[in-house]
Amino acid sequence: MKRILLVNSGPHGTDSHGHQLVTNLLADAAMPAHRVTVRDLVASPLPPIGRDYALAITANAAPEAPAFAWSEKLIVELEAARCC
Repeated sequence: MKRILLVNSGPHGTDSHGHQLVTNLLADAAMPAHRVTVRDLVASPLPPIGRDYALAITANAAPEAPAFAWSEKLIVELEAARCC
């Protein structure tokens, strides 16, 4: 089973032509075994990079540091979506 990461960043959200095209493509019978993770950057924007994150990067903090929570979550989504 392939995993797909669908990133929606358009201001029209689910009403955009691109989003509707992708949704229709994924609903096609040829792709029933695919698992889709949706990341909607308009409905749920990512928090800005702040001082804590910058300090953690420059201090070589462990990946488990609280400042990396969002970035680690996004990295996991990207790695999981590898299809090949």
